[in-house]
Amino acid sequence: MRGRGFTLIELVVTLLVLAILTLAISGFISMGADGYVSTVQRERLQTKARFVIARMAQELRHAVPNSIDVSGNCVSFYPNFLSGFYTDIASSSVDVVSRPGDASFWMDSSYVDGAGIAIGFGVPSQFATAALVNGAGTMVSASTPINLPTSGSVSTTSPAERIYLFSEQVQFCLRTTDSVLVRVGDGVSVTDAVPVLSRDVVSAAFSVEGGGLNSNGLVNFYIELQDDRTGETAKFNHSVQVLNVL
Repeated sequence: MRGRGFTLIELVVTLLVLAILTLAISGFISMGADGYVSTVQRERLQTKARFVIARMAQELRHAVPNSIDVSGNCVSFYPNFLSGFYTDIASSSVDVVSRPGDASFWMDSSYVDGAGIAIGFGVPSQFATAALVNGAGTMVSASTPINLPTSGSVSTTSPAERIYLFSEQVQFCLRTTDSVLVRVGDGVSVTDAVPVLSRDVVSAAFSVEGGGLNSNGLVNFYIELQDDRTGETAKFNHSVQVLNVL
């Protein structure tokens, strides 16, 4: 009895079926891999955007009221690091009632000396010519206000009798030459290499809605990021409330 082998037609059909199955399986695996890579890239953009938004929102939320300004691809503001109430304004000093637990800061020259004083400012331009703290506050007793010496007189008043101490102006800017979002301030210029908040930012826009005595200010910003490997873009809009108590 002779053994029976494969015919040429059977062999060709078998190879054809195997080829079809291989293509189908490889296509399925390829689609899965591409989907995974796309998901990772989108998550990367989302994570980068969340960091940028959180960092900007944190700083903008604590800006001195009415200090936020927009110019081109930049939003600028003056950071508030100490606030309280005043009871009297003299030619070279201000009597201050601090918030609970803050008295020691007002009387620490290393902390307040040279800081700007904002009382009742309505527009950002007023901050550039603000009076400065000259030394440190002094207090006769725990029941009396802190006398804060000033270099230059304070010529404005606040309906709510609020006083804010602020430091150097800070800016968040889109550097269009290399699509980098940078933080400008503390002696750093927009052309410096650091600090960089995010790369691959292809577009950024800011707007400010001013507040009043009984309402908060609002900063709106739009950021578009692009993945440098896939070219995929992601757009983000966010708004930050700035407490506006004058």
